[in-house]
Amino acid sequence: GINTKQGRDKWIADCLPKWMGRIEQLTKGDKYFLPGDRLTIADFWIVAYVDFMSKYAMYLNDVPQEADFRPFKKINRIIKNVKAHPAVAGYYARHPEEDIVKGY
Repeated sequence: GINTKQGRDKWIADCLPKWMGRIEQLTKGDKYFLPGDRLTIADFWIVAYVDFMSKYAMYLNDVPQEADFRPFKKINRIIKNVKAHPAVAGYYARHPEEDIVKGY
């Protein structure tokens, strides 16, 4: 598990890229997760998942562990496009503390 530094480091090195890579493989749209110009629940889920993983799952006993999300180009594209949507951008303007991952 990720309750030890060794377990967390292994999870970040092995599991995180596996699952992020799977999302990348399943992404079919040029802008969002699915083709077209409409946001879906999948797009919001991806943003929430990466924000959560970036902020909370990388800590063990209050010690941060960085995970590199830069290799996941499709996921980062989705994050940028979702956060650029006027309604979403307005939300983050009112709640900047919740805007964790900007997308690379």
